[in-house]
Amino acid sequence: MEPPKGYAPRIYFFHSLLVGPLDAWPAQFAHAAALGFDHALIGSLFEPGRASHGQVVGNHARLHPVFEAGQSATDAIRTLADAAHQHGLTLLVDLVIDRVAADGALYAEHHDWFHPLETEEARLDPRHVHREDNVAYANFNDAGTRAALVSWWTQQLLALADAGIGGFRFDSPHRVPADVWRQLRNAVRAAQPDVRFLAATPGLARSDLPALEGAGFDSVFSSLRWWDYRESWMTDEYAALARIGGPIGFPEAPYGTRLAAELSDPHDSGIVERAYRRALFTSASIGAGWMMPMGFEYGVSEPMSQTRGDASQFALACQSKRFDLSQQISRANELARTAGALHANGELRPLSGPGAPAAVLLRADRPDVRD
Repeated sequence: MEPPKGYAPRIYFFHSLLVGPLDAWPAQFAHAAALGFDHALIGSLFEPGRASHGQVVGNHARLHPVFEAGQSATDAIRTLADAAHQHGLTLLVDLVIDRVAADGALYAEHHDWFHPLETEEARLDPRHVHREDNVAYANFNDAGTRAALVSWWTQQLLALADAGIGGFRFDSPHRVPADVWRQLRNAVRAAQPDVRFLAATPGLARSDLPALEGAGFDSVFSSLRWWDYRESWMTDEYAALARIGGPIGFPEAPYGTRLAAELSDPHDSGIVERAYRRALFTSASIGAGWMMPMGFEYGVSEPMSQTRGDASQFALACQSKRFDLSQQISRANELARTAGALHANGELRPLSGPGAPAAVLLRADRPDVRD
């Protein structure tokens, strides 16, 4: 299966804990649309387990309590999707299918679909590398449990798509067999042809990538955020990722360290703003689409957390912004939109050497620049 061509989303990432109740979302969608984004990605959509970690879901039938939804999860998601669509945004959601909360609903109903939980003795044994506490890992090795998991997740994805979700970003895609991804994508696309599958690939070893080729992902995510504008690994990774799906860049990782915290002088507003502008235009111009986490436009330095977040405190951080890149972001999005031919999985080739004073790259509209 060849990676799809021509899909280049401009994604604004929302962390639900930093937005809050349902009635706060329309204004946030309006802000993202005004900046020129055409997709909105929501992290921490569902109710977490005891550990309160957004990626370890306790109940897929309930939204995260921060939404204060007085309606069913399906109706609340439809409300969110409708609000996004009114502003020209396709709504995407973060999903994790290889693990759930061990104290959650799915594990309670179908614990036989998962690997056995570790005992307390195993956790205390220093010779044993234990996994995260309160996490149950799906057993895709057994044919029976694999079929059951595929059936359950197919129903979940179709229900979300029916509620208006236009795509999913899947964490840890390498932990799920490629044939499972193909089955899920084929089943969903048969009913909802426009739904997109995105793989969260940053942090994966290069050896993990070949298994994802042909899995049916529309997009993947590059490690451009950590490129020093000199080393050659970035274009090598881009070529490997393009065999899976269109590589998406981002100036900051949603739950990673904020860019300002890594600069030599984070208190020099001039240096910080120049670094942000460079990261912005690099991400928007290199790749098949790009993603920006909320707060980047104002230089917010507080990192997002999978377990906590305060919408009022985040609003205050935005109000006391060190700069405002809204105009530059709108321009970057317009450039990304009009340069669609270059966002079709074309080759990226370096023209400058590792020690050059400037990084020069050649973008092509074909997988091989010679074409």
